[in-house]
Amino acid sequence: MSSVKLPPEFLAELRELASRWGQIAAQRAAAGIDTQPLDFGDMERVAAVLAEGLTEGTLTALVQQRNDTVATEHPCPRCDTVCRVDYQERPLTIDTGQVLPLREPVCHCPRCRRDFFPLRTALRLDNHNVSPTVLALIARAMGRLNSAAQATFALQLARITIRCAQVQRIAQEIGHELAAQRDQKVARQRRRELPVRVDVIPTVVVAEVDGGHLRTRAGDRGPGVHEVQGKENKVAALVTLTSTTSQDDPQPEPPPAFAEPRRVQRLMHQLNGWAGEPPGVPESTGAEAVVTSEPRATGAVVGAEQPPASSGPVRVVRTCVASTADSQAFGPMMAAEAQERGFYQTPRRAFVSDGAAYNWSRNGGRCTRSGCARAGRAVWVKCSRNCGRVRSGWGLCRRARS
Repeated sequence: MSSVKLPPEFLAELRELASRWGQIAAQRAAAGIDTQPLDFGDMERVAAVLAEGLTEGTLTALVQQRNDTVATEHPCPRCDTVCRVDYQERPLTIDTGQVLPLREPVCHCPRCRRDFFPLRTALRLDNHNVSPTVLALIARAMGRLNSAAQATFALQLARITIRCAQVQRIAQEIGHELAAQRDQKVARQRRRELPVRVDVIPTVVVAEVDGGHLRTRAGDRGPGVHEVQGKENKVAALVTLTSTTSQDDPQPEPPPAFAEPRRVQRLMHQLNGWAGEPPGVPESTGAEAVVTSEPRATGAVVGAEQPPASSGPVRVVRTCVASTADSQAFGPMMAAEAQERGFYQTPRRAFVSDGAAYNWSRNGGRCTRSGCARAGRAVWVKCSRNCGRVRSGWGLCRRARS
C-alpha cells in the first residue's frame, strides 16, 4: 500500500496532461500511417505503445530523481562502515507487464562482506525483480486461486511474465511476513497495548466462528506429497453491520426459505457433511419432495399488497482470521482482530457459532450467543428419525421449533 496519499486534484491534472500528450501522439500516428484507416485493434496497439513509453519515461525519471539525493558514500546498516556508492542496472517487472531497466545505487561493505542497497527500503523494493504492485497482485492471486500454477496463469493473462516457482516463493515469504505481523499484534493485545485502528466505533458487530477439515502435507520435503494428515482449520469472520432497534421482534416468523422442508433438509445435510440421506432417516419419495406446509404463490397479483422488504442488518465491513492452530492459540488471534476493529467498545454485539465448548470459552461472555443452525439440525434429525418420513417429521419439527 502506498505511503503517500496524492491529492485527487493533482492526479486529475496529471491525467489531463497525459491526455493532451496522447492527442498529439495520435495525430503523429495518423500522419505516419496514411495508407489505410486503422481498426480499433490497431488503435489499441498504438495506445499500448504510447502508454508503455510514457510509463517507462516517467518511472525512469522519478527513480533518477531519488538517485540524485543519494550521497557518494553511505554507512553500512550493520557496522556503520562508510562505503562508496556505485550504480547498477536491474530488470524490474511492473504491473503493466513491462520490464524496466532500473538503475539503483549499491554499496559493498568490506567488513561485513556483503552488498546493501540504500534506496530499496525507501522505494519498498526487495530482492525480487518485481514492483510492490506486482507483489500485491501475486498475493491476491495466490489467496483466491487454488495453486501457484493457476496464479501464474492469471498473472500471465495480465501480461506479467513470471515463473511458477517464483510465484510460490514470493507467496510463502508474504505469508511468513503476515504471520509475523499477526503474532506481533497478538503479543501487543495480551499486553493491552494494541490500539483500535478504526476511526469510528461501529454500533453493531457480529463474530462468527466455525471449523472445518483439510488435508495437509509436510512443507519441507520437496516436490510431491509427504506425510499426509488431516487437520482442523478454524475461521472467524468479524462483521460490522448497520441495524435499527425496535421494541418488537422485526421478524417473529422464520424466513420463507426455512418453511420449505426439502430445502431445510438439504441445509441440515450440508451442516453435518452428509452426502445423501442422514443415517437412520428413510429415503423420501418424490411425492413428499413437493409437499410444503403452506401453499406458495406462483405469481404476484396486480394491485395486491406486497410484503414489506426485509429491514434486517446490512453488512458493511468483513474481515477474517483463519488458522490451523489449536483453540488456545486461535482465541488471542481473534481477540487481536476484534480489538483493532473496535468490537469491545461496540454497544451491540453477537457471537455466532456451533456448540463446541472451545468456541464459547473464546467468547468469554462478551457477546450475545447464537447457535440456532446447529440446534435446528438436531431437532430436524431427531424428528425425522422418530417419524420415519420427511413430511411427518417436518410437521413435528415445526411444532418443536415453535
